[in-house]
Amino acid sequence: MRSPAWYLQRLRAMSPLEVASRVRDGAALGLQKGGWLLATEPPAASLAQPVRPWMRAPDPAAVAGCLEAAERVLAGDWQVFGSPLHAAPGEYDWNRDPRTGTVAPLDFGAALDLHSREVVGDIKYLWEPNRHVELGALAQAYALRGERRYLDGIRAIVDSWITACPYPRGPNWSSGLENAIRLINWALTWQLIGGAASPLFADAAGSAFRERWLRSVYQHLHFVRGHYSRFSSANNHLMGEAAGVFIGGSTWPLWPEVARWRDTAYDIVVQQAAAQIAPDGVSREQTFAYQRFVLEFLLLCRLAATADGRGPSRVIDDRLRASVRFMTAAMDSSGRLPMVGDADDGCVVRLGHGSSCSPLLSVLLACGRAVGVSPQLPASEADQQAAGWLAGEPTAAVTAEPEAVAGGGAGGEGAAAFPDGGYYLLGDAGPRADAVRMLVDAGPLGYLSIAAHGHADALALTLTVHGRDILVDPGTYLYHGAPEWRRHFRGTRAHNTLTIDGLDQSVWAGSFMWLRHARARCLHFDVTAGRDEFAAEHDGYRRLDDPVMHRRDIVREGRAFTITDGLECAASHAVEQWWHFSEDCEVAVEGTTLVAVNAGVTVRFALDQGFTAVEVYRGSESPPAGWVSRAYGSRVPATSVCCRARIDGARKFVTRIECPAHPGAP
Repeated sequence: MRSPAWYLQRLRAMSPLEVASRVRDGAALGLQKGGWLLATEPPAASLAQPVRPWMRAPDPAAVAGCLEAAERVLAGDWQVFGSPLHAAPGEYDWNRDPRTGTVAPLDFGAALDLHSREVVGDIKYLWEPNRHVELGALAQAYALRGERRYLDGIRAIVDSWITACPYPRGPNWSSGLENAIRLINWALTWQLIGGAASPLFADAAGSAFRERWLRSVYQHLHFVRGHYSRFSSANNHLMGEAAGVFIGGSTWPLWPEVARWRDTAYDIVVQQAAAQIAPDGVSREQTFAYQRFVLEFLLLCRLAATADGRGPSRVIDDRLRASVRFMTAAMDSSGRLPMVGDADDGCVVRLGHGSSCSPLLSVLLACGRAVGVSPQLPASEADQQAAGWLAGEPTAAVTAEPEAVAGGGAGGEGAAAFPDGGYYLLGDAGPRADAVRMLVDAGPLGYLSIAAHGHADALALTLTVHGRDILVDPGTYLYHGAPEWRRHFRGTRAHNTLTIDGLDQSVWAGSFMWLRHARARCLHFDVTAGRDEFAAEHDGYRRLDDPVMHRRDIVREGRAFTITDGLECAASHAVEQWWHFSEDCEVAVEGTTLVAVNAGVTVRFALDQGFTAVEVYRGSESPPAGWVSRAYGSRVPATSVCCRARIDGARKFVTRIECPAHPGAP
């Protein structure tokens, strides 16, 4: 159980209205635990209700990887965060955490302690297979080939889940978001196999299975719309929950009350699109991975809304278009984004397969196709085909390009400003192979009062040269089970910026909660031929007894960057300047000069002479330092350099970074 101190801190992050709402929700939860306010006996479904399909195989059929992926599922080959598992369809243990082996009890789901490793293990690993993204490959294969064995695999998975996870008990009836994602995967599967008239339901056994499935669908809809994440928790969870109810209600409008739930959910989706994505296309959660996650929800809702006659929402289309603009500008020539903010490798659906398919690129391509723009991306054929499934039929109507979104992408040919979200790009634009690109963060800590998925990374930067990562954001690693690592990867020391007196810029209060937020703001951004200028500051250390203001000025001239870190204070403080290099970099320290080499690309760092110590970490357990996490649950050693000094009053530190004109240049 969480400590009393955690609950006190959580209360401090709530408004009085939220406290009252949570008290009411707690009372409702108590009634549900006692058997009240549940959908234990759902009304009968009216299959006579006409349903317009919103998901179908693209034309020409996109087959790349679909059939191979379906065969792997039928053979029982599963992947959970990169770890292989084997379980034939119908034999998977849905209540077992594959990482720790813990089997969660079938107690009342909404009351389970999801943070207890003794009760549920690592809940992220338990939940991941229960999203049923594997159904997508079987449904795609059936839509393309029409073979009965794919239907049998779908039935085995869904039927075994319904049997093993009785409503409303166990860990799979504890999260509105997880239930919503499973509902979305059920919905697209239902669509691709032919709906209520599918051959899967043709005989008596199939008809009985359809009845069990629809019963669970209603219970999912009832559960999710009763467990919306509100107030300070209304981040991507609320978007996903509402998307699940809208898509589920559009796929199965088989009960009178579902139409009301569906319409309310769609209103929430539109509202949250405007709230969670800034007009310049930056996620207000300050996490690039979850922005891609949210775009999946919006794309699928757009498909369903178009099918049921609502037509595309201007708000959703504007945010999709702005997101494509921002994320395309921020990615490097290989099609990767910096690992800013939290990431858990989660996806809503999996309609692209194989190592050549990028979930990010396929989603951005689908967004562009949906709103009638063509982002310049280093996409593979597999990315193109996955985008065809996500965007609907290629012949579907697209909206015209509207007026430019205010505040988005201001800058010269290379540099670009995204001031609503707080990101500034210095250097070269586009996916060109010889680009030198620096992305700087002068945005907020995260979204809403707890900034659940934000990292303490004000004024941090990343650097890529000739398509090679040099300075990186080290990523996320884990959410549960290792609080010291969770705190490290979220903390200021794990980012390319400064710490004062060994403290984070913002005040840590838990794995998904910050109390006092550092506030950053851009002071100056100017672009001229061959020269970019940027200046910003943050007040995270103004909370100290002797307040400290950190200002970072960056000037790019040609292929060199001069970084000036200015500290305004009156007393003595310990300063640490951190540089985190890609795991592919070899880093040599020569006094106050760093030389980083990645696949023939050599970058030199001239450090300020005022630093009294330069320490190198690689794979350090204590203190945690020198790691990069490219995937959830995985970390590899990398080089991190810490430059230390003690100051007595105001001080400036100047770092110069020189990048080569071409790979192999000295």
